[in-house]
Amino acid sequence: MSNLLLFRIKQGLKVLDGLGIGYILLFLPLMVFPFLFLRKYAINPQAAQLMAIGLSVFILFVHQNRKDIRFINIISGNPYAVFVLEYHLIGSPLLVAFLIFQQWKAMAIMAGLILVIPLIKKASYRSGLNEKLIRLLPIHLFEWRAALRKTFLLVSLFYLIILACTFLPFLSIFLAWFFAIMVSGFLMENEPVNVLESYEKGPKAFLRHKIWQHTSVTMLCLLPVLLSYLAFNPAHWLLVLIFTILVPAFFAYMIILKYSFYEPGIKSMASNTYVSIGALAVFIPFLLPLPMVVAFIRFKKAIKKLNFYLDDFN
Repeated sequence: MSNLLLFRIKQGLKVLDGLGIGYILLFLPLMVFPFLFLRKYAINPQAAQLMAIGLSVFILFVHQNRKDIRFINIISGNPYAVFVLEYHLIGSPLLVAFLIFQQWKAMAIMAGLILVIPLIKKASYRSGLNEKLIRLLPIHLFEWRAALRKTFLLVSLFYLIILACTFLPFLSIFLAWFFAIMVSGFLMENEPVNVLESYEKGPKAFLRHKIWQHTSVTMLCLLPVLLSYLAFNPAHWLLVLIFTILVPAFFAYMIILKYSFYEPGIKSMASNTYVSIGALAVFIPFLLPLPMVVAFIRFKKAIKKLNFYLDDFN
């Protein structure tokens, strides 16, 4: 356990070093974002229980997609305790809010599910129906196809929870944002160079194509949620409009960052960290422009990176 803790600390320090002190200081206020939202909804027992189940499904999604499970099993004498500790840390904003507002049932649901999640073996969730639905996706959405073969059941369950929450003001929009974050995770692993070249586009055209491609599919998936939410909460049309602007902006930010750190066939920890911070910036309005500033700065670096591989298609 102590070896793993030391390793995690070194990982964290490496990420912070990659971000730079300026970005760290700018993004520090994001640490308070959960309480700005939870202050309103954690006092509602039904909403609290739905949030507990929704975040637990998200944690299960994270667990099923981890690539360090074997490493943790080797380095740690008690891997189960490591997973439980890490997942309680992920859920700590909700758990603390449930404690403050005395939502014992929601707290018990979430804590109990977190205890069970590490015991669930990794599975592909493949079935004939899953495969048929996945084949409906265009071949160029290979990231979605690959991810859904592993996580179809979890993504579907989370999506149904979001739909079930549309009668509650704000909550389903909050969960829909996390659905967009979940989907963005499909794209975080860098594809091989030959896949880049198969698009036969220059760097700028390639980035435009990727942003449009993944934004349009994500928004199509979320369309039933947004329409249902508007049916129950017609006065919130402006919130829905803002959401439909923020999702494409987030995907543009994420894709630009991904390719500004592009190295064939690997995941960039720095890119993942920037994307996570940008995903949370939406909860603090005065920080909303910041991810776009970062994207503008990193855009030239993304073009430079891609130009090395796609210069022939300019």
